[in-house]
Amino acid sequence: MAAFLLERLMRLARMERAAFTREGGWRGQRAGALALLFALGLLLSESRGALAAALAGWAAGLALLRGPERRRYVRHSAVFAGAAAVLARGLAAAQLAPAPGAGALALAAVLAAALLASALVAGALPRSRPPAAGLRRAACACGGAALLLAAPLAALPESAGFLGRGFRPETASARAAMYADAAALLRRSPWLGQGGDTWRHAFRSIQSLPYVGSEVHSGYLDLALDLGLIGLSFVLLWLGVLAIPLLRARSALLPPYLALLLHSAVDFDLSYGLVWLLLLSAAAIGIAEAREDRLRFPPRPTLASGGPLPDAAWFLPWLVRGAFAVVAAMLLLLSVSGYREAESQRLHRQALALPPQANREAAELLQRSLALSPYRTAARLALAERSAPQEAASLLRAGLRYEPECSELWLALGRALAREGDPAAAEALRRSVELDRFDRVKQTTALRELSQLAQSLQASGHLRQAETAASAGADLYADYSRLAEAVAGAPTSRNDRAFLLTEEAMELGRQLQQQSHPLTRNALK
Repeated sequence: MAAFLLERLMRLARMERAAFTREGGWRGQRAGALALLFALGLLLSESRGALAAALAGWAAGLALLRGPERRRYVRHSAVFAGAAAVLARGLAAAQLAPAPGAGALALAAVLAAALLASALVAGALPRSRPPAAGLRRAACACGGAALLLAAPLAALPESAGFLGRGFRPETASARAAMYADAAALLRRSPWLGQGGDTWRHAFRSIQSLPYVGSEVHSGYLDLALDLGLIGLSFVLLWLGVLAIPLLRARSALLPPYLALLLHSAVDFDLSYGLVWLLLLSAAAIGIAEAREDRLRFPPRPTLASGGPLPDAAWFLPWLVRGAFAVVAAMLLLLSVSGYREAESQRLHRQALALPPQANREAAELLQRSLALSPYRTAARLALAERSAPQEAASLLRAGLRYEPECSELWLALGRALAREGDPAAAEALRRSVELDRFDRVKQTTALRELSQLAQSLQASGHLRQAETAASAGADLYADYSRLAEAVAGAPTSRNDRAFLLTEEAMELGRQLQQQSHPLTRNALK
């Protein structure tokens, strides 16, 4: 919304008065109507980062323009920002669902007033007789002001908290914690990165607060984690090179381009393909417009027109054929890979849709799904649930080769080993908790499995191993209780995951503490 708004404002600033008349096709009014809608969408997002990026882009536009264009830019901006604020306040009071009649009336009134004021800014009124023109301007200005004042009455009552919600501090603490955690994660491999989706796979193992955030809320930090500082430098250099022609041509698309880049610094925009398409489109259109205005190349002679080809052009057909062959090969590989992935997902969904009685058929479908896509953790976990403990443990260990820091795989492995009575389950469960320590369900499950493992080992006569398992569970409970106490003692911090010490965990903790005392000595007595 910010990028589209800035583009419309820049176009409006460079439109002469003829664009706001019938002869000009009412281009100014059409651009103004879109500007109002974009400004309204931006305000309703209540995104402080987007607003800050929009203001920075607006300042860049102000610096690019000169003379009358700059004055029109400022006035158009004031008109549509004020009109959008009036509509946004009413919509926020109605929780974005106003009564149809009142909402339509408010929209029509504010839109008419904004377009009228925009035409006044552009000086589109006729100037045949100065007295009549002055009276007409005064009447139009009074009418526009009256419409702007009446619009809030046509809408629902204003929301006193609309402006206040823009200054909420809740997200700031979580955002700062995310950035600090991302910096710590980046230090593990600062130059070359750790591969795709690093934050999504690793943030739960390093998060300092129980926030929910599978995105790091910074496109550049995300690129640094994936590609390293070297890869990020190449990307920034490329984006900077694209901006140079826009700056030289004082292009109307430079402010939107800058707004998208700036907002990506405080949000996860760069993880969406749409933002890349907008950036490339803005650069390409801006450069093309600059070339149309400044450059006129005559057509080069060709063999068809009787002129000779350049000496170095003989290799061009071969170059085109080679490029086509490379692209075709890449598309073929992607098609095969995409087919295997799609088929794997289809088999996985088909297995999950089967009833519990068809466990054998579901296991066969999941095995076929994994054969097509062996790194699919969800299918691996579903197959492990339907397998014997020993087979499940082998299956899960194979999955850890693809995702060694997947908490779910470690938890499933710990449960499978615990069912076998294998003391190695304690280490797997501990690793699962370490990788996702703010998950109260995993914490409680790990304690439950360790308690049952200690009881099973004690019943089978392996007293020392039972004591070791119980001691590991008691240590996990002590860490869990301290962490929950620290989160509860900081009420101002974010706790999006509702992390707390569960009642079941407290009961299991007491049992593990009792079991971890010298069981061997009691048995000898």
